Amino acid sequence: MSFPEQKVVRLYPKLLTDGSLDGAKEVATSGVAVGLAHRVIKDQAVYLVLTTDDRTIHLLDDKTFDEVGKITLAEGTPLGLAVPADEKSAIVYYVCKPGNSDGAVGRVNLDKKVDEGLMDTEDVGEIACSADGRILYGRKPYQSPSGFRAWRISDPAKPGEPPIANLIATFHADSGPYVADPFNALVASGKGLRTLDLSKEVASLPDPVRAFMHTKPVILTATNDGVEAFSYNTFQSVGSITFADEPAQPVPVAPPVGSKPPRRTTPSRSSRPRNEQNHLRVGQYALAYQPFIGVDEKHGVLVYLRDEKVGVAPITALKLPDEPILNVTINGSTEGEIDQPMKLKIDKIDPKTQVTLASGPDGLKLEGDSLNWTPTAQQIGTHRVSLECAAGGSKRTQEVVLVVRRPVVMISFSPEQLVVSQDGKYALATRSSPDNGPQRRVRAGQRRVGGAQGESRVALIDLQNHKLVAERTVPYTIWQAIAVGTDGAYLTSQGANAIYALSLKDLSDTRRVFTNGPLEHLTIVGDALVAYAYQNGQNDTTRYHLPDLEPVNEPQSHRRNWPTQDPGFAERIGDDWYMQGVVRDADGKLKLLIRPDGIAEMSSNPNQPRRFNGRDDFRSNGMSPMTTWGVALMGENLMRLTGQNLGKLDGLDRTLLNDLPVAVGITREEIPNDQEPGQRPTLRVSLEAHDLISAQTRQTIPLFAESLSPYGEQGTYKVIATRGRIVALAGPRAFVVATKELDKKQYPEPVHFEPAQDQFILPKDHPITLKCTASGGKAPLTFEIANDMPGLKIDSKTGEMTVDPAPFLARANDFVQQIFNNNSGAWFRVGQPTSQPSEIINSLAADAQRQFKELTGQDAKGYPVAIPADVLVRDDEQQSAVLNRVVLLDVPIDAVAKKMEQQFAQQRQQQEQFRQQRTAATQNVNEVESLKRRIADLEKQNTELEAQNKLLKELVGQSKEDKSKQ
Repeated sequence: MSFPEQKVVRLYPKLLTDGSLDGAKEVATSGVAVGLAHRVIKDQAVYLVLTTDDRTIHLLDDKTFDEVGKITLAEGTPLGLAVPADEKSAIVYYVCKPGNSDGAVGRVNLDKKVDEGLMDTEDVGEIACSADGRILYGRKPYQSPSGFRAWRISDPAKPGEPPIANLIATFHADSGPYVADPFNALVASGKGLRTLDLSKEVASLPDPVRAFMHTKPVILTATNDGVEAFSYNTFQSVGSITFADEPAQPVPVAPPVGSKPPRRTTPSRSSRPRNEQNHLRVGQYALAYQPFIGVDEKHGVLVYLRDEKVGVAPITALKLPDEPILNVTINGSTEGEIDQPMKLKIDKIDPKTQVTLASGPDGLKLEGDSLNWTPTAQQIGTHRVSLECAAGGSKRTQEVVLVVRRPVVMISFSPEQLVVSQDGKYALATRSSPDNGPQRRVRAGQRRVGGAQGESRVALIDLQNHKLVAERTVPYTIWQAIAVGTDGAYLTSQGANAIYALSLKDLSDTRRVFTNGPLEHLTIVGDALVAYAYQNGQNDTTRYHLPDLEPVNEPQSHRRNWPTQDPGFAERIGDDWYMQGVVRDADGKLKLLIRPDGIAEMSSNPNQPRRFNGRDDFRSNGMSPMTTWGVALMGENLMRLTGQNLGKLDGLDRTLLNDLPVAVGITREEIPNDQEPGQRPTLRVSLEAHDLISAQTRQTIPLFAESLSPYGEQGTYKVIATRGRIVALAGPRAFVVATKELDKKQYPEPVHFEPAQDQFILPKDHPITLKCTASGGKAPLTFEIANDMPGLKIDSKTGEMTVDPAPFLARANDFVQQIFNNNSGAWFRVGQPTSQPSEIINSLAADAQRQFKELTGQDAKGYPVAIPADVLVRDDEQQSAVLNRVVLLDVPIDAVAKKMEQQFAQQRQQQEQFRQQRTAATQNVNEVESLKRRIADLEKQNTELEAQNKLLKELVGQSKEDKSKQ
């Protein structure tokens, strides 16, 4: 018994047996005792005393009252305890007030004597739990309405993490303190009896329920002055007792041993209305209680409280009938995983009880005294099982709730990026910005998730074993470039020219190398890390040996962005790699030339770029995709690379499988549970698998189906495919789905080419025959040339293409010369002593010759050009695929140089003629200018003579006038 005001607890060992206070033992507590319980821990019976000031659960021997241990809680001010009905249960829940929260719930492991930490629950101030401890109930006392709340508790995803609380029921109505029955079938709240998950009310009794008996099917309610008993089987009254009528009067509670007398904690009986509840103030909370407070079946007594007095009354006074206990106890975990057998043992409390399976999910069987079931992936979610229990002419139905989950890797943050290693064994998840979703409560001293400014979170997942390898916080902001290989994880920092290498054992730092510029992408190809940077207006690529990150000694390459806008990043095509216009296998061996960088293509129209992948309008997307199946995802649209739109794929993210003809999208839907008031909506996240011929959904693969959090489901949804696995990310959950769950019969192969060619060089002196391999689609297949050019012929049935070099050599001189014309910086130095045609050709051909040597292993003596030899195939339903490929032709320099010399001579002649014409024109201009000046001089002279003549006339006229006057 606790005396909070005096900070003491007292044991009355003879109270229940003799009704005597003799032999009382008292223990002073370091704080107010707000929780008392009795447990058996490793065969030792102890009292649990939770005190506030020191945040400690004290373990007291139930006979000697000596302290035999203690468990200190990590944080918060304790408010109360909740323990399962099974006294051997090793867990206990506590409610506390941490920081500014109104109330949080934590769990303690009694065997290990450790606080497992606070769970993600709503603010609560009063808690209880089911008999098996798997469901937690919470309410806010004296708030209107206080609301019904229930959480299903699961063990943490990894050691050191707090348990996981999934909210399964919440509704806006007043609720009383929760009392769970020992048979794990019902829970009482006030006067109502509800199913274990609070989804529906089973019955309503006249007075609040205070206890369930363990040895009889009896529910005990508290009246104003006594207790009334109701049958668990029929919910009908079967007996009652008034404490005031009991011959054994309540015994007075002796004052505490200390010097201070006890202070009154409740109003006196005379000053309180008869039907008013009693209240006991503990800290900031006023806890309610009824006169009847409990039952002790071991000693055969009811324990009751009247004012400040405690007393006992015999259970026999209730005169209970002899009814069978029509309940069973379910032993074993009611939570299972797909494809894993579940076996739940049914223990009959009354051996006479007959149990039959009334309803349940497909595949569930009642065999003897066990429920046996191996759930499938399609059965992910919550299932209700009804067991009919009958004995002595009575029967009742008991409900068991089973939960099926897919194995999941829980991450302590919601990642923004996810990449998978080239061998499909690991996934690396990162987050740079703060996590805006609901934060997990963590222990004092631990970091909260999300990453502060200038920090990032990293998690490494073992995809083979479905487990989290390690998590850590790095002191920099991770940029978009991340990759994971067989020897380590690699990432870059925003604002820093560096690559950071992390260990695959614990994500510890192993190496750091500085780069020439900020990186925008990382890819692992074979045994090399390929880093892509943008600097000085160019897209540069550098390769590093793994795992030492030593730069590969090779010329720096630049990526081309026009005309296809191909970003040049290495892309996985089945077991091969596509990069910079070339497909290679995992060992780096050349398989297909599509559009090799640095070698010009001799297209049919120099003003029209050759169509890549059968179309030329992928540029708006920023890249020209390459895929195994000739199909690409363009946003929500699934399209053939020849331009045929197959359909729209809904979902939050999508991907194509390289090893199966399947497109997968991740979807999210909220399903209301209107048929069960109080139940939270179900959040269902699934993978939808589509075929690549009609884009129709062929299978839905559930990932999880759980009650929706009141805060919603936050975080990124992403899906990535690797050989044999699909990796899906849903907020902090990571799922690994084996592709064997896909029914291959439902996914026929679309018509497509194998990305390979058998010859890479076109000789100058004879034609060659190029073969191709196409499969899938509906037979027969018909082949045609995708780019109609002289020199190409094809067998429409086999796809064998004949390439004749003669027409291309005939065009080669003009084609190469046009290339030189486009390089005006070298071309218009004609006339200088060093501008010989052969020198210009050799200078401009150097890059193409180097690329020719790298691709074929042979030296180019002339100017290498690419001859398109694209093939188009159609099936009987007119679906089409294209194989883009080129062969390399080494154009002789002599013929080109001779023609260039002729053009040089012609241009020199034209220049000389122009010079002569300009000289003659200059001479003519000089003569005209001289004549103009002579005319001007003559006109000037003429003007002067006219002026003189006029002056003479005026002088002569004046002279005559003077003579006449004389």
